[in-house]
Amino acid sequence: MWNADGAKYAIYAYEPGKPEQWSDFLALAENETNIYTGTVPAGYSHLIFVRLDASAVTPNWGSKWNQTGNLTLIDGSANNLFTITAWDAGTWSAYVAPAAPLADGYYLVGNFGGEESWTVADLTAERKLTQNPENDAEWYIDFTLTVGDEFKVVSIVDNAIASWYPASPAGNYAIEADHAGTKTIYFKPAGEDHPELNNGWYYGKLYVKPNNHNATLSANWSTLCLPYATMELPTGVEAYSIASIAGGYVSLQSESAIGAGKAYLVKAAADGSYEFDLVGGKVNDPVVVNNFVGNLAAEAAHLAVNGDNDYFILMDNEFHLLAEEATADVAQYKAYISLVKNPSPAPVLRIIANATNIEGIEGNETAVKFIQNGQLFIRKNGVVYDATGAVVR
Repeated sequence: MWNADGAKYAIYAYEPGKPEQWSDFLALAENETNIYTGTVPAGYSHLIFVRLDASAVTPNWGSKWNQTGNLTLIDGSANNLFTITAWDAGTWSAYVAPAAPLADGYYLVGNFGGEESWTVADLTAERKLTQNPENDAEWYIDFTLTVGDEFKVVSIVDNAIASWYPASPAGNYAIEADHAGTKTIYFKPAGEDHPELNNGWYYGKLYVKPNNHNATLSANWSTLCLPYATMELPTGVEAYSIASIAGGYVSLQSESAIGAGKAYLVKAAADGSYEFDLVGGKVNDPVVVNNFVGNLAAEAAHLAVNGDNDYFILMDNEFHLLAEEATADVAQYKAYISLVKNPSPAPVLRIIANATNIEGIEGNETAVKFIQNGQLFIRKNGVVYDATGAVVR
């Protein structure tokens, strides 16, 4: 109504016993398009809002186009916004400043702790992602996530959502227990659009590092099977995969890291809790290598002798055959050996770690070297190794 024809606005203030005063022309309030602001002189509580000719040089009655009636400011009242509802009238209310417009960039949206925040109005500057100084194709944000949270990333251009990542029909990234906590969320806008690349990147766009795994280890052998991989082993920890099972022996191969879903034999230099730094994508089903089977399920794997398999359980640094009519439970993240049923199975499988030379072969007996069919073999502790230290019989 008043905001037409380039009109200008001012406040005329008056108070009995004091000189009448004009304000400067009113200016647009910050981040507003149709709300103006001005100052009433101290000690004045009576005023009139005046609409003035666009050509007025200073506020004056001669340039008046319209005016309100006589208004009174109530001391202590929160009402400081007068909204014009007619050419000469309006209503008072409390002014609420709008949120500052968002800077262009990438922002985190979602449902966090049951609170929905998917729109521009829900966002603040704290939700803006930062470009990774070590990789300009990647952005990140540190954020506290709880189980059940869901999120995506949006690009904001001119204070409006321009794009969603990942785009529809892809769903939201949903947080499970192994990703809950104060985490760094990584984002690649140009990431390959695929639901799962087996490296943990959701649709190639979003990545949250899994929580680390703590295992209690000692100098004795333990089995371990994790749903995520590691880049390296904790200091003081050794890990071995099974290279072969033959002649009542389990021959091991030293490993420098843990593969997702694969089973390992592990031991530590000293008793204690060791933290495995997990990375990548989750494997839900165990990856069986050389009959070594891990349990990734939350429930224990219940083993019972059947007509198809012989099961061997780790006890006292050896794998012991599960006897007929016996059962065993293998806990989550532990492993066992499953072999095709043998009419005369070995009751115990002895663990032999491969060595790269004679000195590396464990045991107290003297090693004896011999040649057979042109190949070098080593006998020690009743076990025969090839030149690499692998058990051959």
